[in-house]
Amino acid sequence: MLITTRFLVQSYPSNSRSIESKLTLAILIGAPLFMILVAVSSLFVRERAAKDQFDNKLAELRNSGMPVDNESMQQFINSHTSDQYVQDWLQVFASLSSEEFQIESNSVAVLGTHIQGDIPASGQPWPDQIAQQNLLTNQHSDPTGASGDTQYASEQTTRSFLDRWSDLSEQAMRLALLQLKPDAKTARFISDYGNQDFFDHLQQLRTASRLLRLRGELAAYDRDSAQLSSAILAMRGCAAVIDQDLSLISQLVKDAINNSAIDLHKMCIQRDLLNEEHLVIILPEILKGAQIGSGWKMAMVGERAFVLSAFQGEFSGQQLSPLPFRSRDALYSLKLFDRILDIPQDDLDQFLLGHKQNEMWFQQLRTGSLLAQFDTALTSELAPSLDSAAKAHVRSVLGHRLAALAIGLRLYELQNGRFPASLGELISLNVAGVQPLNPDQLMPPGGTPVGYQLENDHAVLWGFDLMKEHCTPDQIPDYSTSSELPLWVWRLQATGQEP
Repeated sequence: MLITTRFLVQSYPSNSRSIESKLTLAILIGAPLFMILVAVSSLFVRERAAKDQFDNKLAELRNSGMPVDNESMQQFINSHTSDQYVQDWLQVFASLSSEEFQIESNSVAVLGTHIQGDIPASGQPWPDQIAQQNLLTNQHSDPTGASGDTQYASEQTTRSFLDRWSDLSEQAMRLALLQLKPDAKTARFISDYGNQDFFDHLQQLRTASRLLRLRGELAAYDRDSAQLSSAILAMRGCAAVIDQDLSLISQLVKDAINNSAIDLHKMCIQRDLLNEEHLVIILPEILKGAQIGSGWKMAMVGERAFVLSAFQGEFSGQQLSPLPFRSRDALYSLKLFDRILDIPQDDLDQFLLGHKQNEMWFQQLRTGSLLAQFDTALTSELAPSLDSAAKAHVRSVLGHRLAALAIGLRLYELQNGRFPASLGELISLNVAGVQPLNPDQLMPPGGTPVGYQLENDHAVLWGFDLMKEHCTPDQIPDYSTSSELPLWVWRLQATGQEP
């Protein structure tokens, strides 16, 4: 008995320590596993809740007729576009992309990438004539250049090229002008905006607009107001082909084409090459671009549908399994586009500020906590960055506002024999078929009016480049060294005088 008692007394502490160690080990192993289990369970619960919320929002968008996936996108495109002239356009595109056209277009200005010099003002020598004269007088080196590859814009080559491709340019002009009709719809070239054909069509449309611009510049040299007016309008028609396209890229290409048309228009207004009849015809089309139109919102609707399709596993027309644990990510995408679509479009300052604030909001979100970064990973990759695109679009709108005011100035001068002392006098403009122009409705962003002053025999109108200033400068800005199209300063010579 004594021996047994002694054994129990001696062995009890050892057993106690063993049990204590096992409990500690169990806690060390079990607690993290339990925490992981709780975290994973919470993640699943969180994902389930987000998935239900996402599905409900998708259903709301579908019920309102908005595209949210490839199928609804196709239905939306079919209802908002037309294939009436698509085959005609595709024939034009085929000719523009032909090897023969590509080779021959390299020998003329506007289309040729290595042609030196532009089509001159009426009565002025062409670049090839200047180069030849410089060679004869030893003022410069051989005009063919050291490599022998340099070519200069030539009147004979330009006219021969346009004669050679007259049927093509006439067809492009006819189709483009049809696009300006009130009931015209965006052309239904393709429904897959990630397809290479889509980008090829955009490039060919730009080439068509350049061909029309070449016609316009030659018409300016010939002082042919009717041909000039048709070329400017047809270039705008090329842009109208994709006005309601469900793609941000299409909107940027549209702006680029319109800006080129504005640049040609600016040259004509400054040189007094358009008569009153054609100014009156052009003005309503210019005013259409002087506001942020429905095309921008349509592009945002399309971009949202593209992003939402990806969250549902649809990539480039293929149905794959959706990525796991992305429902909160998808909700952030929806919130991002809701904020974008709620930005006011009738005020340029609010439009710019809204996109800037939206960009800052999402940037702070995606660089926040690790959980926030996880929840916005796919949205960060798919959603477009719109701050710069919004600025580019507003620049185009401002260019249109300057162009509209410039037409008003020219019409006022034709009616009164002088330019107005201030832009406010344009309200009294009384020309048949022209609504009085109110400069207050054509304000640039920044809160200061468009600049205007009279200098001797001409009027100067100016705005500003949003990439360089925030409002209209007091003095006429100098953009002579800018590589951008010089849309911001307009110098209108008095009627009958060359600049």
